[in-house]
Amino acid sequence: MRIVLVVPALLALALTACASGEAEGSASSADGVALLQTTTMVAGTQHCTWDSPATEGDPLVTRVRFVCQNDLSDARVSGTEELTLVWLALGEEQGQVWVTESASLTTSGGTWTGTGAGVFDLVGVLPTSPGLAPYNYGSVRYVGEGAYEGLEYQEFIAGTDTDLALAGWIRTPG
Repeated sequence: MRIVLVVPALLALALTACASGEAEGSASSADGVALLQTTTMVAGTQHCTWDSPATEGDPLVTRVRFVCQNDLSDARVSGTEELTLVWLALGEEQGQVWVTESASLTTSGGTWTGTGAGVFDLVGVLPTSPGLAPYNYGSVRYVGEGAYEGLEYQEFIAGTDTDLALAGWIRTPG
């Protein structure tokens, strides 16, 4: 399963490099190789628990705190991830766009803080898992602190509220 997750991460890395301007203009394949040489691809799983959702305001805003155990192919991003997600309560018949109110990842070697966004599929329209809902997709960009200062970790998320697949990379921004 880890091999399957790395392929989307490689594609996402290439797309992100293009979108961020790192591969703009006269970028060559040598630039891409240099980027890959400073990047560590990671993949693994995540298991989460969460607090009861709190909904308030007009429009209705829902806030939920997730605590997740990440088991990835690199110890620098394997540990406890805590996320508080916020979204507009639009109804069960549609998906919801979420953003992070807070995001942190604590590992045996250091800490990461980040921001992210994603969507909940509340209906279960995935062709491979019809009826499986809610299903979550998202991305969180973390910046390292302490021992990880100077590094960034890009995390891509897909799965149910409790069990998710993670793929991404760790690199020195440049």
